[in-house]
Amino acid sequence: MLSSIVITTTIALLCTLAGLPYSSHLRGSLLLRVGLSYLIGSGIATFLLFMLHRALGVPLNFQFALLSFAFTWLFGYLTRSPEAVIVTIKRSHLNYVPVLIIITAFLIGSYLPLTAWDSLALYDFRAHAIAITHSLEDMTKTTYDMSYPLHISILHSFVYMLGGESAQGLHALFFGGLLAVIYERLLAWTNPRWAILGTILVAVSHELFDHATFAYTNLPYTAYLISGLLYLLGSTRRELLIGSILIGLSSWTRSAEPFWLLAWMLLAYQSLKLKDAKSLFMGSLLLYGIRYGWTQYYNQIVSGLMGEVPSLNTSLSLNSLLALIPKIPSYYWYMRLNVIDPYRGYWFLILLMVLVWFKTRDIRLGLFFLLSFATLGGVIIGTILFSLYIPTWADIGTSARRMVLFIIPLTLIGATYAIYIINSKKYDQ
Repeated sequence: MLSSIVITTTIALLCTLAGLPYSSHLRGSLLLRVGLSYLIGSGIATFLLFMLHRALGVPLNFQFALLSFAFTWLFGYLTRSPEAVIVTIKRSHLNYVPVLIIITAFLIGSYLPLTAWDSLALYDFRAHAIAITHSLEDMTKTTYDMSYPLHISILHSFVYMLGGESAQGLHALFFGGLLAVIYERLLAWTNPRWAILGTILVAVSHELFDHATFAYTNLPYTAYLISGLLYLLGSTRRELLIGSILIGLSSWTRSAEPFWLLAWMLLAYQSLKLKDAKSLFMGSLLLYGIRYGWTQYYNQIVSGLMGEVPSLNTSLSLNSLLALIPKIPSYYWYMRLNVIDPYRGYWFLILLMVLVWFKTRDIRLGLFFLLSFATLGGVIIGTILFSLYIPTWADIGTSARRMVLFIIPLTLIGATYAIYIINSKKYDQ
């Protein structure tokens, strides 16, 4: 256990150092720099190593991993912002609560063996294969092995290349990165008291804490998606570009989910509001460039294994759509049991946001509840489309439940902001 903790900590430090110049684009505390740097450094360094392997055939070994960390840092350094400074945050005993939760999750994840099926059979299996063969050759023979992007597997492989026994502890650090971004965003929009309150509410969520202790991709995906959305709600070009990078890296973690489209629409709205076409162009390039780097490779592998995949237009023929009508009750119960009921309390928080918005007409709050509603719509449409391709779609309900894990931080942040607005209005009167 001790050797794994030392090695995972070393990898985490490399990720953080590689991402540090990117976080310097933003004004924020040291807490933000560490959390955001880990998210960006981990994502870009693994993606860069993957692209170098594809383009130049370099082996996926630790020497080239170090090179990818160095290139990630160098590119960030060359584009860094000298204007952004580190600010000091007001210290409070409550600030230590999220930190203790992350340390606890890290120790639990490092101590417990991997037991979750997809961790053993997919993410960690691929990591061991990469650590041994330094290539992707053994994984391109089945669609299951290539069913998810390689971000987490490549990151795990770094630990195994150094002789670590478990890379599971790294997942707690994605949770830590998410909490750091949540605190900083709420601090910018509210005040220190409400910022730490909202952060603690997310930190004590048992669903998120559980995911921080085992090696699935849902929590890292949530960290990238929510962090990206929070920065896309910002008002500067730097925030929009950092948000675009994070959304792109969410597709490098899980690419099947359609929520990146919501993020792009938010980017377009914010860019138009700021009358900043350059942000829209550069942000779109960053977001879709990272996504395309994986999906193009994935489609190439799948078409080689399965032949031509039916197009969406074929699946949405009139006969296919008519065949959906008898399935409506099945869709209802699937959504009810796996998406609505497990997160019922969080969905109700959207009503709070709507009520406060009707009273205050706060634009940021309006975007929060629109994103939440659009998420539910995306899950419904995605489930229907998925059922057109996979006859056994109704048998994987737990996957749908994990897919919308991000609704927890999204609604808690929105609700915290809504209550802050109400209190502020009362004091202003």
